[in-house]
Parts: sequence; C-alpha cells; structure tokens
Amino acid sequence: MKNYLHKSGQITSTAVKLILSLVFIFQLNSVISQNSDQLRSLLEKYDMHEGLRECVFPPEWNQPTPSDMIHGIIVPHNADITINGIRVNPGDVLGAFYLDENGNQKCGGADCFVSGTNIIFPVYADNENTPEKDGFVYGEIMNFKLFSWPCAGGTTIEVDSIAFDTSSYPSTDIWYPLGLSMVKYISAHTNIDCQLQLSDNNSENNKTFLKAGWNTIIYNGVEISIDDYQYADEIIIIKEVKGAGIYWPQEEVNTLKVLIPGKEYEIKVSKDCKISF
Repeated sequence: MKNYLHKSGQITSTAVKLILSLVFIFQLNSVISQNSDQLRSLLEKYDMHEGLRECVFPPEWNQPTPSDMIHGIIVPHNADITINGIRVNPGDVLGAFYLDENGNQKCGGADCFVSGTNIIFPVYADNENTPEKDGFVYGEIMNFKLFSWPCAGGTTIEVDSIAFDTSSYPSTDIWYPLGLSMVKYISAHTNIDCQLQLSDNNSENNKTFLKAGWNTIIYNGVEISIDDYQYADEIIIIKEVKGAGIYWPQEEVNTLKVLIPGKEYEIKVSKDCKISF
C-alpha cells in the first residue's frame, strides 16, 4: 500500500472515510468560526487557475497545480523571516513543497514578500483528476523553501527552522483541507553572499546589457527608492510590467517610487548600453 491517500482507490473503507470526514468537519468548523475573514480574503485574492499573480515565479520551481481544496498560509508583515540573519527582500518568494509519487519535492503553493504587507496564499491538494500526485494529501508535511533574488541572481534556499502562531490559528506545517497556518518565524542559511550586490553594484559582472528601444528585465538588486537610483543617461523610461508605475525623468514623471527585487520592469533606452540594474 502506498504511503499517501491517492486516486488509485486502495483506501476505500467506509470507517476510514467517516473518521476523516469527522476530523475534517471539526477542523473546518474551528477554522471558519475563528478565521472566516482571513479565509474569505484568501479565496478572494487568488483565482484558482492563476496562482501567483504579482510576483515573478522562481524559474527553477514547478508551477503549482490548482485544485478545489486548499490549506492557507498567512505571513504577517512583521514576521521574523531571515536568510543568514538578514530579513528577506520584497520580491523574494516563500513556497510549500510536497513529495510526488517518485519522492521528488514539488511546489504546491507560493507567494512573494511585499514590503509592509501581510501575505496569504493557498497550498493545493492533490488533484484527483490527474494520474500523478501533484499536490498535498491529508496529514502530509509541508516542506518550506525560500527563493531569494539578490542571492546570485536568484537561488532556492532550504528553511532550517520555522515556527507558527498556534495561539491564533490551529494549523502548523501539516497540510489539512481548509487549514490555516500563520508563520511567525523562519530562519534559513546559505553559503552564497546574498548581499553581494549591495557592495558591488558598479562592477561589470552586475551590469545588464540593453538594446536600443524597449527591454524587459527582472530587477535582482535590493529594494531602493527610484529617487536614489543612479540611472544611466541612456535610460528614457522605466515602467512596471505588472502595474501602473512609470519613471520618465525627461518628462518629470515618477509614479514608480521604488524598485522591488524579483519584479519585472520594461526599460526603454536611447542606444545599446550596459547599466547597473
């Protein structure tokens, strides 16, 4: 017998189904009665067929497979989330990973950190309409990972330790249908110097080649006010790919305000050039 509840139908006992149903109903009533506003916000924020919307998804992670059953992850803006003792950057990503049928870790849900904003995202159940295991099953452990853009231009980092606020929310790192887990602490470490770009922004290795006209790039630096950004003379316009922010210095237009790590931007330059970005 496989060690997960799967669509193969090996576990069909009426007694087992009844027990699981009773446990599920108990937890569902507890979650909804205590956290109905948060659960409603979760369902309103995410379209089940879109997943991540405002973030650049880590290129080395698989896209989560949406399903009708979810477990919510809440991360308050003041949660203590660090890599090598330094707080994560806006645009960095937190993901929950399950084991597929071959024992490989796959992403079941993720979201990016936004400065001064709480985040809440769904972690999906295994989709019973697909032949492979492509999500979590009841009682499975959620393995969390971070993806940091300033670390060598984007690196996955294993979480060393994680803590949850169980005084307000009933769940931890165990996946349950319609469970809610609030993360209050994450610590991760890596041998990569994730602050390298802070001290070496003008080196040739950190310069991006742009062709004359429009270019699309992912900003891999640290969050910085656009007023403090030392732009090259060749730059005409910087604008958000997803958003209305625009920086057009020649016309004294600036609704962009800040550059956020991990976000995509379109840059128009007057000629081929290399810039620190």
